[in-house]
Amino acid sequence: MTRWNRLTATGFALVGLLSAFPIAARACPFCGAVKSTFAQEIKAVDVAVIAKLVVIPKRAESKEGELNIDPPTAKFEIVEVLKGADLVVGEKQIEVVYFDDKPIGTEFLIEGAQPPVIAWTPPVALTPRSHKYLAELMKLPDDWSKRLPYLMSYLGDKEELLDSDAYDEFALAPYAALKSIKDLMPHDTLVKRIQDPDEKPSRRRLYLTMLGVCGSANDLPMLEELLRAKDPKFKAGLDATVACYLVLRGADGLPFIEDMFLKKETDEYTDIYSVVMALRILGQEKDAPIPLPRIVQSMRLVLDHPRVADQAIMDLARWQDWSVMDRIVELFKSKDSEVTSWVRVPVVNYLRACPLPKAKDYIAELRKIDPKSVRQSETLYPIGPEVQDPSGQPPAAATRATSEKAKAGAGNSQSNNSSTPKPAANATADSSTPAQAKPEPSAAAPAVAAQSEKRSDSSALESRSWYIIVPAAVLGAFILLLVARGPRAKSETTRSGK
Repeated sequence: MTRWNRLTATGFALVGLLSAFPIAARACPFCGAVKSTFAQEIKAVDVAVIAKLVVIPKRAESKEGELNIDPPTAKFEIVEVLKGADLVVGEKQIEVVYFDDKPIGTEFLIEGAQPPVIAWTPPVALTPRSHKYLAELMKLPDDWSKRLPYLMSYLGDKEELLDSDAYDEFALAPYAALKSIKDLMPHDTLVKRIQDPDEKPSRRRLYLTMLGVCGSANDLPMLEELLRAKDPKFKAGLDATVACYLVLRGADGLPFIEDMFLKKETDEYTDIYSVVMALRILGQEKDAPIPLPRIVQSMRLVLDHPRVADQAIMDLARWQDWSVMDRIVELFKSKDSEVTSWVRVPVVNYLRACPLPKAKDYIAELRKIDPKSVRQSETLYPIGPEVQDPSGQPPAAATRATSEKAKAGAGNSQSNNSSTPKPAANATADSSTPAQAKPEPSAAAPAVAAQSEKRSDSSALESRSWYIIVPAAVLGAFILLLVARGPRAKSETTRSGK
C-alpha cells in the first residue's frame, strides 16, 4: 500500500471515528449518512412546499460581447405546504430560480428561509411516489421504532431519491431501534441483496447489520463464502461482513476470522483494518455477543502485522491491556520506516495512558530515540498522565485486580476471569482512555474487565472528544491541501508555459 493511500485511508478512518461520537449507538455503525435527510432539511428551514411548475423561464438573449448574469426564474403553483403554512398564507404561486429542464406540470420540493422575504432553495423534482413519500414522512413520529418500518419499505427502491433518503435515515437511527423491528425485517430480501455483486457497498453494510439482527446460524455458510470472496466488490463491505458473522456465531467464530485474516503472513491493510473495525465495534457494544477479553485476545494478533499495528494499539490501551507493553515498545524501535512512520505516536499514546510506573520509564527511553514523536503525542493528544473515572475516583472494578491475579500473569488472568464484560455502545472509537488503576495496578487482563464496567460513562466521552477532533482536523486540512495542490500546480505550469 502506497504512503498516499495509507494516508488517505487513515484520514477516512479518523472521519469514521468522529462519526461514532453520538451517545447512542447507531443502527449501522459501518454506515454513514451520505447527505442530510429530507426530514432534517425540512426541520432546518422555515417553510417547505410541494409546488407544480406552471411557467418555464425564458432564456434571456445576450448581445454579442455582453454577459447576461440574471438567473432564470420560473413560476410554481403551491400544491401542498409541508411546513410554515403561516408564512405563505394567500400565496398561490412563487417565483424561484430554475435551471432544470423538466416539463410544465412537474412537481418539486421547494424549501425557503429568512422570512418575511423568503429566499427559496433550488427545486428538487418529484414523482407522484416521492410526493406521497414526503407527505407521509412528515406525519411520522420521532420514535424510531415507529419510523423505521415505513422507511424500510423504501430501502433499495427503484427511485434513487427514495432509496437514498431511507438509507440515510437508517444510518442515523440508534441500534436499539433496529433491534425493535427485528420481526418486520425481510430476511430473504436482505440475503439476496447482500449476495448481489452490484449492490452499493454502503447498502450492503446496512443489510449485513440488519441480518445480524434478524439472521440465524443458517446464514453462516453464506457469510463464510463472502468472507472467502476475492471479488473487490464484496471486499468493500468486509468490516460489516465480519461483524455480522461474529454477531450470529459469537466467540466460536473468532478462530475462523483469525485464521482468515490475522494469522496469515500478510500486511494487507484493508483486510486487517476491516477486521479491526469489526472487533472495535463489538468491543464497544453493550450486551455484545462476545466477552471483551476474547475480543482483546484477537486484537492482539494485529500486533503481528507491524505495518498495520497502529490501528490496534489505541483499542488495546482503551481496554487496558498492558500485558503487551513490551511488544508495543519494540514496534517503536523497529528499523522499518514503514512501521515507525505510523506506529510511534500511537505507541507513546498507549504508554501515556498506562498507569504502570514502567510506562513512564519507557517514555523517557523513547524520548531519547525520537523526541519528535513523543512531542507530537503530548501536543496533539493531551491525555492526562493519571487517567481517572469521571467521578475522580479509581473505578471500583479496579480493586478486583488483586495481587494474586497479577502474579498469575497476563494469560492466566485473562483465562481465569469468569465475568462477562458488557462494553457500552456509546464508547467512541478513539477517545476514551483507560481508567486509573490502584497504586500497584496489574499489567494483566483483569484491567480489561475493569474497563468494561465503566463504559456507560458517556460524559467522559463527550469531554474528551476533542482529543481526536484536533488531530483529525489537522490531518483533514493536510489531505485537502495535497489534493488541491496538484491541479493548482498544473495550472500554474500551464500559465508559465504560455
